[in-house]
Amino acid sequence: ATGYELQEAHESNFSDAQTIDAGTLTEMMLQRTPSPSNVYYYRVRSLVGGLAGPWSNVERVVGGFRDNFEDPNSG
Repeated sequence: ATGYELQEAHESNFSDAQTIDAGTLTEMMLQRTPSPSNVYYYRVRSLVGGLAGPWSNVERVVGGFRDNFEDPNSG
């Protein structure tokens, strides 16, 4: 592989996905602020030259959540 693309989404069908160019990294750490929207879906694919391989299996990650009990909109 000459590179990798990572997609992060809140929707399991990746309709709201953001694509991250990981370059040649084979591992990456992403940090997100705790929030009510704390479920993320990830998938990755390899790039060889200008060609993209198939997407990997999807991984679901549930992050930290902090509720502000004084704010009814925080979950």
